[in-house]
Amino acid sequence: MKTVFITTQGCPKNKLDSQLYRTFFTANGWQNVTDYKEADVIILNTCALFTCEEERAVELIKEYQSGKKPDARLAVCGCLPLVDFGKKRIKEIFDGLIFTHDTRFELNKFINAQIKIEDIEAPNTFKETEFVSRNTFLSPTLFSSLDKVKFNKQLLEKIGSWSVAKSIYTYLIRERNSDEDKFFILISSGCTGRCSYCCMSAIHGRRFESKSADKILGEFRKGLKLGYRRFELISQDTGAYGIDINMTFPALLKMLLNEDGEYEIGIGNLNPRWLIKYFPELKQLLKTDRIYKVQCTVQSGNDRILKLMNRPYNIDAFKRCVSELHQEFPDLNLNTHFMVGFPSETESEFKDSLQLLDNIPFNSVFIYEYSGRPDTRSYNMPDQIPDAVKRKRAKKMYRKALLNLLKRKFKMAN
Repeated sequence: MKTVFITTQGCPKNKLDSQLYRTFFTANGWQNVTDYKEADVIILNTCALFTCEEERAVELIKEYQSGKKPDARLAVCGCLPLVDFGKKRIKEIFDGLIFTHDTRFELNKFINAQIKIEDIEAPNTFKETEFVSRNTFLSPTLFSSLDKVKFNKQLLEKIGSWSVAKSIYTYLIRERNSDEDKFFILISSGCTGRCSYCCMSAIHGRRFESKSADKILGEFRKGLKLGYRRFELISQDTGAYGIDINMTFPALLKMLLNEDGEYEIGIGNLNPRWLIKYFPELKQLLKTDRIYKVQCTVQSGNDRILKLMNRPYNIDAFKRCVSELHQEFPDLNLNTHFMVGFPSETESEFKDSLQLLDNIPFNSVFIYEYSGRPDTRSYNMPDQIPDAVKRKRAKKMYRKALLNLLKRKFKMAN
């Protein structure tokens, strides 16, 4: 039996794509393996959002080419081939099959498929263990001991490496953020935002397309019938749902919440502009006690930096909304992202983000350093922040996030 190894970087959408490829190969009589050295075909599904993901993809391409079986074939897909700088980088080291979600039918010819990939039903689930993690800094032995550690402020001060702080933090929030046993529903494609740092606009263009409400409801009912109880609504721009089909995101959410059954819904990638715009309706829907998570990516706690990022909201309005949510729905899982080291960000403006992290008890945060991506407006902005400064700020923020989490998770020692 022929074998395939598939590995993935990036977001749940990429992971769902990889699950589609995995099902496609299985339907054609291939066996999925967990070691690329045993595979006849290797598929690398890439991410283009961060420089670190690009560098990791390049490392993996080189590793797979040098370590694979002599007659094995490698194919590279995902978001990196969709941007000019990414495709160029890949072609410098690789001359095999490069495809994207929209050109996935090329896999049919690649393996002489009897069952075509376009005939495979799009998946809604995946297993987290099958994908590349950004957070593999620490050993499983240390991870298994973390829950037994009695943390105190002195111990936290000794965490010198930002990657260690990040890994400990990521481990401790694993239960709330695990994607295992979730049923994902992709509600739209494209993004209405034009963030100055994001290369995804180059990938997705100005196209925004909402999936029909009937189709989403059908997927939701399918998940319920299969026994799933935790659902996640995902998109590049979740809150923009419906603007092209005379509908709104709260209207979609209300329709789903009218369904009978035992379930809860998570909202992924909600831009603060939509939280603020739809706040009265969303707050009312939260009273159903069926929304367990809201991921709202604030990026910065400073209005000037948000304006440079081209993110159309202000911090005071965001704080009012999330503070009210926390007060009225203390069990709601509030997640966010922070970017540190955006061009021209001063130390004082960075402290605004730290202050926001202190003021709002987020259940989890993802903190990353700004990385200039070619073909974005921020790439050529003046006053680029040195890498050492960005790393220092990321470390400070992760340590603060870790301390805030531990204050809630453990009884801190004096």
